Amino acid sequence: GKNDGWSGCLLIMHSMDTQIINNYLHDCKEVGIILWTTNITSIEGNEIEYNVWYGIWAYEAFNTDIFDNSFISNTDYAIALNNTWHNTLITDNEFGGNALGNDSQAQDNATGTVFDYYYWNDLIEPDSNSD
Repeated sequence: GKNDGWSGCLLIMHSMDTQIINNYLHDCKEVGIILWTTNITSIEGNEIEYNVWYGIWAYEAFNTDIFDNSFISNTDYAIALNNTWHNTLITDNEFGGNALGNDSQAQDNATGTVFDYYYWNDLIEPDSNSD
């Protein structure tokens, strides 16, 4: 299931002051980036696309900045922020065609999340509202 034995293109565990910059993470088995017990993480300038579940998922992620990334066609959410994320700034990102069948491209059940200056492309198939 989605809660045990996950795999990703990039797994960051038990880390502090980490930078994930300018990567192309695509067609991963399950998740593009997994953060596991991290503090002060910067995710910048990455192309995160066509992953089976999520673009980014974390367990116990504190003080994370996610900016200037492209999230395209991840099957579930581009970013899935569960209740173990704390103080996350998500800014200047592009979201397109993620989370097919869901009402939004990102999920936020975290505390202290700020979404700022982003581009949501709502043109997903099928285009039910013809916009």
